[in-house]
Amino acid sequence: MLEPSPIFAHGGDLNRAIADYTKAIEQSPANALAWRARGLAFRAKGDNAKAADDAAEAARLKPDMADAHLDLGLSLQGAGDASQALAEFDKAIELNPRDAHLLKARGDGYLALGDAERAIADFSSAIDLDAKMITAYIDRGAAYLGKSDWDLAIADFSRAIALDANQYAAYLDRGQAFGAKREREQAIADFTHAIRMRPEAPAAYRQRAFWRQASGDSQGAIDDYNHVIKLDPRDAEAFRGRGYAYLSPHENDAAIADLTAAIALNPNDALAYRFRGSAYAAKRDLRRADLDDAAALRLNPKVR
Repeated sequence: MLEPSPIFAHGGDLNRAIADYTKAIEQSPANALAWRARGLAFRAKGDNAKAADDAAEAARLKPDMADAHLDLGLSLQGAGDASQALAEFDKAIELNPRDAHLLKARGDGYLALGDAERAIADFSSAIDLDAKMITAYIDRGAAYLGKSDWDLAIADFSRAIALDANQYAAYLDRGQAFGAKREREQAIADFTHAIRMRPEAPAAYRQRAFWRQASGDSQGAIDDYNHVIKLDPRDAEAFRGRGYAYLSPHENDAAIADLTAAIALNPNDALAYRFRGSAYAAKRDLRRADLDDAAALRLNPKVR
């Protein structure tokens, strides 16, 4: 029996896996496992359309194969068809209602559609079946985060970290929850931990910069924004953030330079105009300050 393990069985060579499974399909067109295996290889390559076609054929050939419906749902979700993906997850769960991975997948589908309540219900059912499913805790925490249920989110992210301390997403998301509660030291600590785990990822630097600035540590915020801009020189929000941070030590020229860069990258950034206006005002350049304030108000009347 052909096993659907295209990545590991072929040493990570997805093109060779696809070629081999294509030969297997040509020799035995009714081999559902071959269709499923090739679909997995296509999905691993990021070709969700072809992956969905192969998973659909596997499900047609073997309608009671829950994993084929799961694969089809994941491929449809990757292709942007979240509603149809849910229908396939439903079919998979109907075939195997006590499979925690199927419930977790459907929960992710609900979360993608913004249905946090149903997502939480599926994640909770998955956890009931597998209390050590780290990703279910992380995703349920993300659902709670979206509902502004900070304490429940923190509890789930903490459970994930207790099960495996190397969970970057859990530290990053728990830091956001701590920040939302204005527990700044805990937020900064979590973002620092995330940075140690992935120093090449800008998200944790950006988040830590925000809360360092909010805590009065302008230089720390500037240092973090330096990292973000080094990683992505076209990050308009990072230029805006660093420009704002320069305002606190009254480095107005540096602030103006950064905020001008932010505006060049995103001309619709009302806050960048507002902050640059403040820098001009601090330099007593009231004409430019008034022009920037007017531009900020045109873009967003709520910016003051």
